[in-house]
Amino acid sequence: MLIKKNKLDLKKNSFQDYMKAPCGRQVVKISLNKINKAYCYNLLKKEFPIEIFNYKKTTTKFVFYKEGEIESIFSVKSD
Repeated sequence: MLIKKNKLDLKKNSFQDYMKAPCGRQVVKISLNKINKAYCYNLLKKEFPIEIFNYKKTTTKFVFYKEGEIESIFSVKSD
């Protein structure tokens, strides 16, 4: 999803949710590398500081893609 949205122009807000946690930041790094925009990571890092301790009552959605098709989706809720 990040790759598709940001292939032509970088849309900073599309990275906001991913930049809040360390695991999401890794997703951002991989996505930026795939679209040859790895140099934008430091900009996003400054724009969206990590918020690891603010995750109360959230839902995390995992989407797995296989060659452009959605393979599986599941959500995890935390209280």
